[in-house]
Amino acid sequence: MKRFCYKPLLYTYCAIFIVVNVILGIWLYNVSSNPYPEVIALRGNTMNLKQLTDYFTAIAKDKGAVYAFNLLGRVHIPRGIDVHLVGHGIGDVLYDQKGPEGIIDCTQDFGSACAHQIVINTFYKEGPSAFSTILETCKKSPGGKNGYSLCYHGVGHGVLAYNGYDFAKAMEMCGLAGSKTSNEVDQCRGGATMEMVFGIHDVDIWKKQTEVYFSKEHPLSPCDTDIVPPEAKRMCYIYLTPRFLTLEGTSVGAKPTDAQLTRAMAYCDPLSGSLRIACYGGFGKEYAPMANGKDTRTMGVMPQEAIEKTFKWCTLAGKRPDVSACVTEAVRSMYWAGENSPQSSLAFCTVAHKNGYGMSCFGSFFEIVRAFKNSNEERQAVCSAVPREYTAVCESMIL
Repeated sequence: MKRFCYKPLLYTYCAIFIVVNVILGIWLYNVSSNPYPEVIALRGNTMNLKQLTDYFTAIAKDKGAVYAFNLLGRVHIPRGIDVHLVGHGIGDVLYDQKGPEGIIDCTQDFGSACAHQIVINTFYKEGPSAFSTILETCKKSPGGKNGYSLCYHGVGHGVLAYNGYDFAKAMEMCGLAGSKTSNEVDQCRGGATMEMVFGIHDVDIWKKQTEVYFSKEHPLSPCDTDIVPPEAKRMCYIYLTPRFLTLEGTSVGAKPTDAQLTRAMAYCDPLSGSLRIACYGGFGKEYAPMANGKDTRTMGVMPQEAIEKTFKWCTLAGKRPDVSACVTEAVRSMYWAGENSPQSSLAFCTVAHKNGYGMSCFGSFFEIVRAFKNSNEERQAVCSAVPREYTAVCESMIL
């Protein structure tokens, strides 16, 4: 400093020089340490689903879809916004930028929204001839066995959109995805049902077709009709839950009352056996993300309040087998085939245990661990974390 400031007349200039350099240094540090400046701009934002989807679609076109996906994992999202659906919008752009090969850049974040949209667009644009391309594309889907399975769920969305939301044709065409009872066919039909319920790809055509397949007089339609093959009915009922909520004046993105949920679950009552289990299980699948504000990014680390709310909602089913069915699928939704942290699942099953549903919950959780975790170290960590009375069961099932 002496070299520049040894004369009293230069003190003022030196002070300015120092301040400017400090400010410049801070600015350069912030730029280099924060490669996503939109994070600051989106603090406390109150945009709705459409506005956020449009925002991230614009970002994806300007800076690339991969950048947009990375940004989505870092920003504030208002409670109740389905991050999975925002991810679908970005996936649209990724497909335009890279085609089917864009799936290599996907991750299993946001409920595999990226991979979903890649295969949806592939099928929508190429039709049934795309099945061979999709087979190879899904093999590259992130998330291992679960990623491959969910990839075919995405195919179902595309199959329904390709057929102009003709649900009967979609059920038939999904049969081409594999053998009659294969997981690919099952997942395809599940994806088609979800698309029929939500209308993600083409809202205008979807609205017209809902009048064909949905009615207040027949709330279990189309799952209880001949349109859905017997082997596909279970998957159909699992994805029909949002339709029941709509009939009671609420939705998966709203704040439902206990009375609304109780009435919505009652639509499952006419069913029996495995179909009744699937129907009530569909509520558990939806309740976990609903209680977490539809933020699929944090399903593995849900706050305790959301975990307890999920269990409380399941108990609204009333009868013990129906509550168990709900609990079983809720823990699966939290763990997401091992792609999420087990923290939420363990906390949820602990709550279930205290209320007499521990085995229903932990048993389901152990089944998922056994199916999707190949590492003995990871499996042992799970058994070490469960309450002592479940340790032996855990070890017998997964070690």
